[in-house]
Amino acid sequence: MLGLVGLYSWWCDHTKDDEDPDRWILTATTLTSDVVHTLEGVHDRNPVIFRSHPQCSEP
Repeated sequence: MLGLVGLYSWWCDHTKDDEDPDRWILTATTLTSDVVHTLEGVHDRNPVIFRSHPQCSEP
């Protein structure tokens, strides 16, 4: 299992009514870093891996 580093935020669309269920919007992003040499043919960025979580550590 890999954990990816990311950010998220809930924000309120004040143009919508207080009772509108679509008033709250979730935005999210995954942090990336420069590509590692072995993957440069696939994409120019790599996701940042979160290695401190117990489920993400090597056996």
